[in-house]
Amino acid sequence: MASKLSVLGIGLAIIGILVFSLFNIVWIVFPPFGGRTSDVTNEVTISAGTSDGEALVGTVPASPLMLNLKVVFIFSADNAYSCDFQLFLKNDNYPHPGAALEGTLRSYDKPDGTSGKQISLSFFDPLSIGESFDIYIKVNNYGSSTIRILTRRVVVVQFLGVLTPILLLLSGAIVAVVGLRQGKAPKPKRRKATPASGWEPTLQWGGGSSGAKPSTNKKRPKMAISSTKPKSSQKKTVVKKAVPKGGAQAGCKFCGKSVPSNAFFCPHCYGKLR
Repeated sequence: MASKLSVLGIGLAIIGILVFSLFNIVWIVFPPFGGRTSDVTNEVTISAGTSDGEALVGTVPASPLMLNLKVVFIFSADNAYSCDFQLFLKNDNYPHPGAALEGTLRSYDKPDGTSGKQISLSFFDPLSIGESFDIYIKVNNYGSSTIRILTRRVVVVQFLGVLTPILLLLSGAIVAVVGLRQGKAPKPKRRKATPASGWEPTLQWGGGSSGAKPSTNKKRPKMAISSTKPKSSQKKTVVKKAVPKGGAQAGCKFCGKSVPSNAFFCPHCYGKLR
C-alpha cells in the first residue's frame, strides 16, 4: 500500500504536468505567469503576387523573463491560395524590416478557397529584451487569390509559467521516491499486550495470579527460616471441675448422675428435670 508521502508526491507531479499543459499547450495563462495582448480586428489585405506584405499582431511589453510566445490569427481567401507566413519583431533596436523569429515560417497551399482559418505560430526561445516590441506577420502571397488577415493576438508565457510547473513536477517525483523508500523499510515489531485474564507477576512469594482464589494448600516459602525450638509433645489435660454437692440429691432421668433434688436442669447433661 502506498504511503501518504508517496500519494502527496504523485499529486504534486500530476499538478505540475497539468499546469505546464495549461500554460504552454492550451495557452491559458494569467499574471504573473504570462498574459495576452488585446485582439487586433482591423482587416489587412494581401493582394495576389505580393511579397513582404505584413500585418501588426500586437505590442508586447518589455520583459526580461519571457520564454514562450504564440501568435494566433485568422485569415481567409476566396479561391485557391499558396502563401508563406513568418513572424517578425520590430522596435528601436530592430527597425524595418525587423528581425525574423526563427522557427516560425509556415507554408500553406490549398486548391480551394476558405472562409476562415485559425493558425498558431509559436516558438520557445529565451528572450532578454529590455524594451517593448511589436510582433508582425509577414506574408508572401504566391497564389492568385487575395488573402485577408483578420483577428489576431499574441500570447506570452513568462519565466514563471515554465519554471513553476517544472519545479512542481520535480518536487513531486522526489517526494514520491522518498515515500516509496520509507514504505519498504522494515517496521519495528510491536510487543503483544498481555491478556487481562492471563498471568500477571506479583510480589507474593507464592506467585499466584491476582484474580485467583487463595489456595488452601499453601507452599512453604523457600527462604522461610524454621524455628529451632523443639515442639512440645506433652498433651494438655483438661481438668473437670467437680460439681458441688449440697442438699438432697436425686438421680437425673437423662444421664443418671446425682443432681440436687430442687434443680430444674441437670448440671451434667443440661436436661430439663421439671
